[in-house]
Amino acid sequence: MRLFKRGRTRLELETQLRWVEAIRPVIEDAALSTNVPAINEFDKAGLPDLYEHLVRACNGMWEFLDAVNHTRDQLDDALTELDRSGRDREARR
Repeated sequence: MRLFKRGRTRLELETQLRWVEAIRPVIEDAALSTNVPAINEFDKAGLPDLYEHLVRACNGMWEFLDAVNHTRDQLDDALTELDRSGRDREARR
C-alpha cells in the first residue's frame, strides 16, 4: 500500500477519502452512460474505427471506477487500522 505508508495522519486519510468519494459518483455516471445502444450505431454506420475507440474508452471508464472503488476500500481499511491501533494503545495504558 504505497499510498498509505505509515505515518499518514487521520486528517490526510480523511481528506483523501473525501476526494475519492467526491469523484466516485461522477465516474460511476460516466461508466454507466457507456451502456447505451447508440454506441453500436457507430459500427453500423460504417465507422468501425470510431466504434473501437469508443468501446476502449468505455472499458477504461469501468477500469477507472474499479480503481476508485479499490482506493476507497484501502482508505477505509487504513482508517479502521488507525482507529484499532489507537484503541490498542489506550487499552495498554
